[in-house]
Amino acid sequence: MKPEEYDELIYDPSDFMVRKYWPRAYGKLSVFGSLLPLRQIVGYFEVLPGFMPFGTAEGLEALEALRKAGEASLKVITALGANTQRLKEAGFPMAWGGMSQPPFDIIGDFLRGRKGIMLDMYRRPDKIIQACEKLLPTMVEMGVSSTKRSGNPRVFIALHGCIEGFMSVEQFKRFYWPTFRELMVALINEGCIPMVLVEGGSTSRLEVMQDIPPGKVWYWFENVDMLKAKEVLGGKVCIGGNVPLSLLTTGTPDQVKDYCKKLIDTVGKDGGYIMSAAGSTEDAKIENIKAMIEFTKEYGVY
Repeated sequence: MKPEEYDELIYDPSDFMVRKYWPRAYGKLSVFGSLLPLRQIVGYFEVLPGFMPFGTAEGLEALEALRKAGEASLKVITALGANTQRLKEAGFPMAWGGMSQPPFDIIGDFLRGRKGIMLDMYRRPDKIIQACEKLLPTMVEMGVSSTKRSGNPRVFIALHGCIEGFMSVEQFKRFYWPTFRELMVALINEGCIPMVLVEGGSTSRLEVMQDIPPGKVWYWFENVDMLKAKEVLGGKVCIGGNVPLSLLTTGTPDQVKDYCKKLIDTVGKDGGYIMSAAGSTEDAKIENIKAMIEFTKEYGVY
């Protein structure tokens, strides 16, 4: 998204995604940039010019690309669904059933880029806030509808642009937290459980992040002071994570057990902690993952 296009996004996000985002993000869909605004393709007269681009060579190429994308998507979704069913039958519940994202990160991750949105916090701060507020209902809808499809009330939300190094605490309070908090509260009110992966350093945000309905959220931390997290958030939210991926990837089972013991003795005291890695473990040693799980089952009892 270009910096001068905030008003277009705020006015009609769906139209912006189809006619601006799609052509720029997916090269084969460039024809969508020549469509009339979707809200205008209605009635007797605008249908003809509205549909006309799909009759061109560029339009036919886009339709063929969409067909192939649809087939590939169906193949992936079918495979994931079958794997999920096998896991259920083996006794392993899925960690989450739906997904959503803070409005600020929709803009920063996909539209303006990290550099762009960091500059916008100084050059057009009010536009960022307006855009986040406009995108909020869609993010709520995304989380609720996906959990209804899966039957699993947990909504996975990964935090990106709010971490230390990307913005100050004051900027976090102004640009990120208000709509992120509204997202979580709205999901909670719909019977969902926000499962929030807090990626990157975030210790300085803990005091702000405690302002949510108690007993309704799981914060899954990658890199925070876990003792501070326990002190600030204990009894208010469930916390988890912080077993370093570097340790699980390069360490030994004994080193993993020692680290887990410290977490159980401190952060796990009186409950409210879920032992888990700091993030995705595809590069970790199998023996280290087993050590984390087996040691927790053996030692982490009340």
